[in-house]
Amino acid sequence: MHTRIIAHRIGDGTVNFYGKAVWDNKKIKEFLELCSYLEIKLWRPVTSDSYGTQKIIIPTQLFEKFAKRHNKNTDRLIKDPRYLLDAISELSEEHRLQTILALIVDDGSSKSWCLTLFEDKNKETTDKVYSLWNSIFPNTARFDDKHITKSGTRVYHIYVKRDGIILLYEKIRDAVQKYGVLAGLWWKEKDLELRYLKATSIRAKQLQETKFLSAGWKENICDHVKIKGSITFREIQKILGLSKDRTRLVLKKLLEDGRIHVIRSGNRAKYSEENIDIKELQKKNNKKPYIYSRLNMQQRSQKIIESSK
Repeated sequence: MHTRIIAHRIGDGTVNFYGKAVWDNKKIKEFLELCSYLEIKLWRPVTSDSYGTQKIIIPTQLFEKFAKRHNKNTDRLIKDPRYLLDAISELSEEHRLQTILALIVDDGSSKSWCLTLFEDKNKETTDKVYSLWNSIFPNTARFDDKHITKSGTRVYHIYVKRDGIILLYEKIRDAVQKYGVLAGLWWKEKDLELRYLKATSIRAKQLQETKFLSAGWKENICDHVKIKGSITFREIQKILGLSKDRTRLVLKKLLEDGRIHVIRSGNRAKYSEENIDIKELQKKNNKKPYIYSRLNMQQRSQKIIESSK
């Protein structure tokens, strides 16, 4: 948990005129409680602006003890977040996890569909955070370099995917059970829990299943279309064993790719491999529909009049 304290230097941390590591944040309650629990003495927090942001000086002794134990340079640990990330990356998973939680508390968000792990203007720092995440949760996040501010500054983001959210939540739950609530995500815990519940909902599971199994479903449909020549929507739904909405999603992809074509729409929708007219298909099947033209109607009327005579 001492690593958690110094890890806050990376996100909302700076270095003041005197070379001290300073943590800037509006919500300092949990940080102060953790320092008190670890018996770390702090200088009195200072309110730095009209928005209520408060500055807390992280004791240099913490960095000195860390440097001595792991054979690192104290001054670089304080001044260079990249050097600090490299040092933490060499530690056990518990230390790396607490660092990730510190990063989310400082620069992350759980309010959108993807959890935002970290954002920064420095690409090298963001790359190292991305590597730190992958060391625990490989292939569950994506690096985004497309965000540019109004002033033209590029800001790098790391977004966590659905699987990563689930794994992170479970890791936090284990850490809290072992070390207490201060080992959690602090005031952002509720937002993550809501995102976790959505990620594990029935709808989310269905979307995930569709993502991985849709390729097989599409091939199954195409095989049946080749054999039968044409197939109805109800038949497709029965073959896949899916709901109407999920069946439509699979068919939509096949139609967009041009692998099948709609030859009759509506309640009796029908699909074929060839883009042919429904009348032509009916001729192939020896089904000659009766065409109620004006001439046919006149002939029927004449027959009725003659029979009445």
